[in-house]
Amino acid sequence: MNGRETERHFGNGTSEATLYDNAGRTIVKAQNSERGELLCGEGYLYGEDGKRTATVFAHALANELGVAVWAPSTYVHICNDGEIIIAKDDPDFENRDEYGEPTVKEPGEWIYFEPEKK
Repeated sequence: MNGRETERHFGNGTSEATLYDNAGRTIVKAQNSERGELLCGEGYLYGEDGKRTATVFAHALANELGVAVWAPSTYVHICNDGEIIIAKDDPDFENRDEYGEPTVKEPGEWIYFEPEKK
């Protein structure tokens, strides 16, 4: 789709498939073994503003374990001091806000998933 990579093959025989929505956003990533068995997969949900709101894997994990799960809305960056920052872009550690936090252009958030009641 629009020149985006939809399939990648690795030297160990595994492959990764990526599906996109009409806006060009990734909606599913799946990795398969050389025999075609699913190794892992996750899906992404987007809000009306176009930002990713959830990773389907986290909700499936909550259902499987039967416990609530917290998951990041986008990438997680772990600083040398152990601080965790959720941001789509790399945190700017040189420029900090008035609270001493690294600045980010597109901050993320933690999303809470409850398991579905059976």
